[in-house]
Amino acid sequence: MQNKGYLYGEDWLPWDVCSKVMAKSLEEQMRSLGRKVRILPKTSVHVGIDAARTIFPNCWFDAEKTADGLTALRYYRYGESKTLGTPTREPLHDDASHGSDAFRYFAMGIRQPKPEKAPPPVARRPAAPPTAWS
Repeated sequence: MQNKGYLYGEDWLPWDVCSKVMAKSLEEQMRSLGRKVRILPKTSVHVGIDAARTIFPNCWFDAEKTADGLTALRYYRYGESKTLGTPTREPLHDDASHGSDAFRYFAMGIRQPKPEKAPPPVARRPAAPPTAWS
């Protein structure tokens, strides 16, 4: 990652990253490499989807560098009930879900700027009365 030429801050990881696959968890491995790591809380998928929908208007995507991620977002969809053939309440877990989950986690971890407060109204003096015509 360091060779990509970007300035990195904190790494936000999903809540389940703390599980140990080998001797060390991914969180421990990243910290040992000097990375700043924060763990996202466990929430429902729908909370993350709402967060992603909220930040979309503020996002700009490089069409070439993010082509795979954009494809994943385009194909992210809900699953289908095998017995009824109707949509389920859970997203389909397929190739598109991996990139979409990454965007969902990004949306949950980003700190959006707070809207600026409107300046206080300027006190205005009443206009001078019109002068009489002579």
